[in-house]
Amino acid sequence: MTNMTIGRDFPLAQWREGMRLNIRVEGYNVFNTPNLGQPQATFSCSTTSTNGGSCPAAGGSYPLIVGSTTSAVNFGSIRSTFGNNGNTSTNGRKLQFAATVFF
Repeated sequence: MTNMTIGRDFPLAQWREGMRLNIRVEGYNVFNTPNLGQPQATFSCSTTSTNGGSCPAAGGSYPLIVGSTTSAVNFGSIRSTFGNNGNTSTNGRKLQFAATVFF
């Protein structure tokens, strides 16, 4: 995840010596990269086999079935994301803007 801050000070000496306006933009997860959860760690070929309850022959593999809850088919796949930004329910991009007057 990449966070960035861009800011600039503007002098306001015409009103008071040393007075300035600071404008800042802060971005969290600016490239919108997901924080992936842990991959599926369970594997059981006896529950998903179509050839009578045994595992496939050497070199064989199970087809990927999208939406399946079978453990052998989902082994090693990542089905969720982890964490969030602040109080939001997602871990997507988040921007905040600020203006501060120093006098």
